[in-house]
Amino acid sequence: MTTAPPRTEPATVTALVGVLYGTATADQGACLDDVLIRAGYRRRCRCGTVAERGQRCPLCGTDDPDDPFGGHRSQLTVNLPHLGEAQAPLHLDLSVDPNPGEAAACCGYVYRLRHAGRWLRTGRWHRCAPQPRTLLRTALLLAADLVAARNLDPLIGARLQAWTTALPTRQSPALDDVTVVDGHRLDQRALITIDPYADSCRPCGDALAPALLTDRYDVALAEGVHQPRHPDRILAAWRQLGSLSRFRRYLAIFHGTTALEVVTVDSTRVVVFDTSDFRTATGADPQADLSGDAAMWHDWLHGDVYTVTVQTYDTVDGHDPRWHDADSVSGVLGHNHAVGLAADLLASQSEQNRHCRQQLAGPNSPEQSTHTELPTP
Repeated sequence: MTTAPPRTEPATVTALVGVLYGTATADQGACLDDVLIRAGYRRRCRCGTVAERGQRCPLCGTDDPDDPFGGHRSQLTVNLPHLGEAQAPLHLDLSVDPNPGEAAACCGYVYRLRHAGRWLRTGRWHRCAPQPRTLLRTALLLAADLVAARNLDPLIGARLQAWTTALPTRQSPALDDVTVVDGHRLDQRALITIDPYADSCRPCGDALAPALLTDRYDVALAEGVHQPRHPDRILAAWRQLGSLSRFRRYLAIFHGTTALEVVTVDSTRVVVFDTSDFRTATGADPQADLSGDAAMWHDWLHGDVYTVTVQTYDTVDGHDPRWHDADSVSGVLGHNHAVGLAADLLASQSEQNRHCRQQLAGPNSPEQSTHTELPTP
């Protein structure tokens, strides 16, 4: 009885193609290009260069016209789990589609499945009501649909299914630990993870309004924000008046308060308020808007605090190429703020890399447009 040969991941095809190109002559290489283009592994760019499917042309930088994800910046990239030591990295990119077309009544997305750095599948996907609250939950639904279609390589489908069945059992905040924001370059990324020291990452800054932190046992003025005049009187009034409406009136009469916001989680309450000396010190409008301050305290109380780490893929001290931390910012309040900061840090890192390449190339050497193969995370 004969047995079928074991299935291998698509990375095996990539390795085989590399060997063929390494041993082929110029004429054989041209024939190999034609074979791979017909097989769907490569494409011929309009400039005449042979490029990988789903990747930018290494010569002119043009996106693959057959790739719906081309030209989009990944708003979420999920690093899917390995089921074995020898498996190559598998990533699912997801972005909101700005042109949903006929499905405008639904929410449209574009996605791309990358394996070992190469485009495996790309397309558009629509989700009607009920809408997921986050892109990560949208990615879970998309992955489940891709598995249900049963037209993926079995090993790729198994990795997607392992992720979709494992994640929903975890705590909701931990879902954000797998968030990876991609840059335009494949040799850099920004990881967004839950800050392990979230409790100590309170909102701080002289431009933030005074705030009272209260629970069932104690009350104190928040440190690190603007400190109002006569803090002892404010604390005494809170303890003695016993009513938020009375306290609000007291602040308005004796401290010039025009706005007050309250954020409550369980037994902890944060009362944010302005004072006349705060508006003078910060130049705030006579009728202060404290919604932004309240949102920051809300994020802190809910543990919505993140660390953004920019990583680059390069060789250090002669070792094999690997991911290295290039920059990191902790205590970032709010997931949307963390995603925006990650994009800014990636853009800054790209500019630094471009400047370094220009210096290494010399003043008379034009900068080459390069495209790095996706490394192992």
